[in-house]
Amino acid sequence: MSASVRIRRATLDDYDALCRLFHQLDEHHVQASPAHFQAFPPPARPHDLLNAKLLNPDGAVFVAEAGEELVGFLDVWKDGPSRAPMFKQVTFAHLENMVVDARYRRQGIAAALLSEARRWAAERGLNSLQLKVYSANTSAVSFYEKEGFVPLALTMELSIQEDLRA
Repeated sequence: MSASVRIRRATLDDYDALCRLFHQLDEHHVQASPAHFQAFPPPARPHDLLNAKLLNPDGAVFVAEAGEELVGFLDVWKDGPSRAPMFKQVTFAHLENMVVDARYRRQGIAAALLSEARRWAAERGLNSLQLKVYSANTSAVSFYEKEGFVPLALTMELSIQEDLRA
């Protein structure tokens, strides 16, 4: 990672830059899986949603900053334990979103953000870091596998509308 990139906690003043990055993330998902995602008008996220993430005492939003520009972010929150008795009663960190600006990819920024999320989770005594990634997002799947993530569950879908048209 470039020495000029630093990782820090996001603040309310980062709203516009976070929306710009969320927009890149959303566009990527629309292109990768148009059956599940759709384009929509700005803002990429409403103020109250981002404020809730930033103010969540059981969560964190970390940003990567190159000079004065935000070039990436991730958000993570504490999850678990499950209320179902068959699951071991563990808590974990849930990584909800991560994106690096297209101009700054493949420079170690995502790995640095993930490292900060790991540190955050370890400081809270959480057992693991979990996430959901769409299979069509092959670059993200490859990145997470390279970072040591392994499949935990598989979400499958059967389109009922296609069955009805046949």
